[in-house]
Amino acid sequence: MKTPSFWNNRGLISSLLLPAGKIYAGLTALRLKCRRPRRVNVPVVCIGNLTAGGTGKTPVAAAIAEILQRHGLNPFFVSRGYGGTLSGVIVDSLHHSAAQTGDEPLLLSRTAPVSINPDRFRAAELAVSNGAKSIVMDDGFQNPGLHKDLSFLVFDGGVGLGNRRPIPSGPLRENLASGLKRADAAIIVGKDCCHLAGNLSPLPVFSATIEAQSPSLPDKPVIAFFGTLSYGAVAVPILHEFKPDNVHHIVNHSEAKILIAASSNWENLNEEMMPELRLIMLLDDFSIQYSKDKEMFQIREHIGDYFEKKYPEPFSRSDIHFHIEEPEEMAVLNYTSGTTSFSKGVMIPYRSLWSNTQFAYDNLPFIHPEDNIVCMLPMAHMYGLAFEILNGINKGCHIHFLTRTPSPKIISEAFAKVKPALILAVPLLIEKIIKNKVFPELEK
Repeated sequence: MKTPSFWNNRGLISSLLLPAGKIYAGLTALRLKCRRPRRVNVPVVCIGNLTAGGTGKTPVAAAIAEILQRHGLNPFFVSRGYGGTLSGVIVDSLHHSAAQTGDEPLLLSRTAPVSINPDRFRAAELAVSNGAKSIVMDDGFQNPGLHKDLSFLVFDGGVGLGNRRPIPSGPLRENLASGLKRADAAIIVGKDCCHLAGNLSPLPVFSATIEAQSPSLPDKPVIAFFGTLSYGAVAVPILHEFKPDNVHHIVNHSEAKILIAASSNWENLNEEMMPELRLIMLLDDFSIQYSKDKEMFQIREHIGDYFEKKYPEPFSRSDIHFHIEEPEEMAVLNYTSGTTSFSKGVMIPYRSLWSNTQFAYDNLPFIHPEDNIVCMLPMAHMYGLAFEILNGINKGCHIHFLTRTPSPKIISEAFAKVKPALILAVPLLIEKIIKNKVFPELEK
């Protein structure tokens, strides 16, 4: 949420809106006083705030839920489902979309089940009936419908309380003193630039930082691949079964300057056999293993500080600049399996990626946004890249990556869980499934 600039001062616009703000704060206080909250028979933890706009409630709620999980309290989130169309349901991340549930409930469902309903008490009842041993409310501090056993107020340390006036003249959702009185503790996210801690007495104050979680290894080849293209460099995907000498050959033959490899592959490689490389990173956590420029180690270790220095203002869409490609410009250098000798490189221009994506769009009409696709073929396999990855992203699908080498058992389990709209596989995999699963059933 982009907050108005006048919320940070007590100028003319804020002052003109102050009477409306006092009415808003008065109505909030009246609603909280007149409505008696209802209880459920499990503990309820509320993660709320006193200001409009993002303060970091959702990641804090996820962290609290993880703590409850470690103590065997099986938490469920309760959310009103803002921005969604569904109500009175438990979020199913495989089959629900953000348009149906709202984006925050869908995000939280990766941590624990989410019950959505504008009536928080009804949402909590549904959660308890589905096995919840504790409830975490993401927002709802000003909602009196559900009794709260523990309430945390989350504050953005970089924004603070603004001009300390109520909406719409300022950012406060309610009277500051009243809100602090009902809370049990405060959490300041990020550096306390506004000296909030001294203004939140007598609440105990905790500090927190939000760090981007490193994606799981199956997702990282996709991040590395599209990151390479967005920068304007040529991507050289390498099949995972290639032997070290073939990988050395591909790196040298392609004149690659940067190598990004999984730790399981890197342990068998030798940087001395790839003398033209300037940088080697692990795919697992993007840590640097080798660099000709020693300053890169310092940059990687303090990447957050360098990012803040480069973007002192809040990072926004206008700060993102992608490479503008040309049709005949080389996008991917793909190496064949090399059954008779070393692998041969095939130069693939952006025109080829575009045309395959357009072909899939035109000829696979049964694939729709939010459909599921199980990605079994590696990105170095052009068939998988074109019809699983590029087509899936273009159509707005959910792409699921197998975390282990495909086998009939693993694939069958994945299909049963995900129910993919499209299945792509090499003939050998299909043959194994038919022989091991289908034929025995037909022969009974």
